[in-house]
Amino acid sequence: MAQEAREITALPLMQSGRLAMRDGQEEKALEIENKRRVAKGLEPLASLDGNEDELPRTRRGRICAR
Repeated sequence: MAQEAREITALPLMQSGRLAMRDGQEEKALEIENKRRVAKGLEPLASLDGNEDELPRTRRGRICAR
């Protein structure tokens, strides 16, 4: 998924196209997260929204100071 994001060289000018691209990326992220959760014996998530407490710290988008 990260490799695909790096290979994007152009973004759609229309907002609807950008939203569709974002939704596709979120679906892929949910699929990856659910594979991880199933491998650990956890229930899959219906969506990534509102489940920050269940996600690993690195996936929350927060930077931790050392």
